[in-house]
Amino acid sequence: MTSGNVFEGYSDHFDAEVRLVILKALNDEPAKAMSDSLLLVVLKEFAIRRSREYLHTQLNWMETQAGAVRLTRAGTAIIAHLAERGAEHLNRDGVIIGIKAPSLPR
Repeated sequence: MTSGNVFEGYSDHFDAEVRLVILKALNDEPAKAMSDSLLLVVLKEFAIRRSREYLHTQLNWMETQAGAVRLTRAGTAIIAHLAERGAEHLNRDGVIIGIKAPSLPR
């Protein structure tokens, strides 16, 4: 019998899920890129309601720690571009710890 907190690790799992949603959204775009504003709309479609600051934190992690995206700035907007490593993760050709693994194709 464990006496641990039932929510222990929830934040890490949540962040990993969010990062996968972001990668999938970028992959679905013909240019493989989206602005932070559009990514917030996509996250809301998945019942993920977080601040722009939260999104920026995830995008920065995905660029600097995982190499899954490349970020550029356009005025005050951040544009996320799918990087090769992010595409490999989606195709299950590689694994990025901290980003949920995609489901197997049906």
